[in-house]
Amino acid sequence: MIFQDLDSDEKEIKYTKNGTVIGEPIKLEKEEVEGKTWFPHILVRNVKVEVNFGVGKEPWNAPLEGFQFVGTYDSEENRVLGSQRPASREECEVSG
Repeated sequence: MIFQDLDSDEKEIKYTKNGTVIGEPIKLEKEEVEGKTWFPHILVRNVKVEVNFGVGKEPWNAPLEGFQFVGTYDSEENRVLGSQRPASREECEVSG
């Protein structure tokens, strides 16, 4: 699972496998996060992928303490509308 902490002073991304954090968290600078819209994206080839944003099927593992699934976020009260979808592929930005 992937966990993004973009609210605290030290913004970071953590990865887990079977409920255990693996590797070191990826640290993000304030400028990399503020004012930007984040979209889930998976890039693979010849691989089947199943995702669960916290709705529908029972999750395989519980989220880390202090985190919640995207699908269970109280969107009406805390919604922040992001930017509009790019009109063409040429307008897309990919970070890696």
